[in-house]
Amino acid sequence: THSGMPLVVRAKSGPSLAWVDFTKTGMEQKEFVNRVQNTAKIATNLGSTFGQNGGSFLRFNFATTTENVKLAVERLDNAFSDLQ
Repeated sequence: THSGMPLVVRAKSGPSLAWVDFTKTGMEQKEFVNRVQNTAKIATNLGSTFGQNGGSFLRFNFATTTENVKLAVERLDNAFSDLQ
């Protein structure tokens, strides 16, 4: 978790990919995807694209600069600040 957010990184599937589980947010996929993509302005892959059990996951690609990753984390903090 980061800054009290109820997000869990479950598994990595490569040096620049991470699967993040949104189950503990209590949100339906549509709501957490909206917050990540529309509020935080971060593009991800839907976990459900990779199988039936992926519905609560998003796949993040971190193949970018450290500065961009830090910015993305700040945006996620803001998008989910009501859950902290």
